[in-house]
Amino acid sequence: METIRTLSCKLIVPPRVAQRIDATMTAFADACNLVADWGNDNKCHRQYDLHKGCYRDVREQFGLSANLAVRAIARVAPRLANAKTRHSRFKPTSIDYDARIFKLNVETETVSIRLLDGRCILAMQLGDFQREGLAGQNPTSAILSRKRGTYYLDVQVKEDAPPAQDAEDTLGVDLGIRSIACDSAGHQFQGEDLSDYRQHRADVRARLQAKADTGNKQTRKACRRALKRLSGRERRHQKRINHEISKKLVVFARDHGLAIVFETLKGIRDRCRFGKGQRRRFHSWAFYQLQQFVEYKAKREGVHIVYVDPRYTSKTCSNCLHVGTRRQDDFSCKDCGHGSHADVNAARNIARWGLAVIRGEYSLLSCALPSGGRVGG
Repeated sequence: METIRTLSCKLIVPPRVAQRIDATMTAFADACNLVADWGNDNKCHRQYDLHKGCYRDVREQFGLSANLAVRAIARVAPRLANAKTRHSRFKPTSIDYDARIFKLNVETETVSIRLLDGRCILAMQLGDFQREGLAGQNPTSAILSRKRGTYYLDVQVKEDAPPAQDAEDTLGVDLGIRSIACDSAGHQFQGEDLSDYRQHRADVRARLQAKADTGNKQTRKACRRALKRLSGRERRHQKRINHEISKKLVVFARDHGLAIVFETLKGIRDRCRFGKGQRRRFHSWAFYQLQQFVEYKAKREGVHIVYVDPRYTSKTCSNCLHVGTRRQDDFSCKDCGHGSHADVNAARNIARWGLAVIRGEYSLLSCALPSGGRVGG
């Protein structure tokens, strides 16, 4: 099985070349916007139809090479197919490349890329991580991007992933807000620090916004600059934490021959209702990102991923399978007297559900109600 891995490589760009890159980014974004407008006007989103209707105009109006024009059209097609992004505008911050318009030389740590006015060779500032990932590779696609005045080349490389190992047991993972993740082995990854960080950032944004609303023109301008500078820091902080947690989960599962089991949480934002105090924290919770990080890391390590129905995982006693009582972090069962941390109890139920799915023993997917009835398959 093949996996695609993205390696971000910093580029060393002289000022004159930066102007050439910026001009190409502007032309690429303008071309994307032209294609998007044509697609919306003609109610069309297939790449073939977009190419047929816009290719000549893109070449003539913006001076893009044949392959850059094709890449611009290819970028627009999936945006038009999605109702949420159909009318979004493209900004001049990145360019898509394929094997015909960029060439990477790992030995000399240079890259040749196509710009508006011809080819350009740039030096790359690589670390050991990038060198190891690029060794022996012949990448066929990349994205040139500009972030805060620095240029990066995000290179996609293909790797052969080992086949998923046959797991004899499972590692259930319960995701939450206070504890970002808790597994059935008892490991808890606390979210208090992240919650405090988010709250601090929200308070700072609110103060700056209030100051901008009541201040003079100079104050508003300064506040907007500060808000722009602060934007993205919380997202990057959360992404780093999710990377750390996902790595620990996958390494533990790999070393112990376990499959990782998650709840299917699709639509949870619509199903759950929270008070005003918790609403912002809940909707900024990147549980999907954490699951995605675990998935791609697990695929590279040959660890199997299973998803199970979330119903009754937090209410069922992991010891006797009767419905118990959960009060915040505590879980207790009146039938057997079992008590534990609520997230650990839920993670063990998730692990049991996942093991039943792997073995095909669906009789385990049920719990006993206090009255003696049963719920489940």
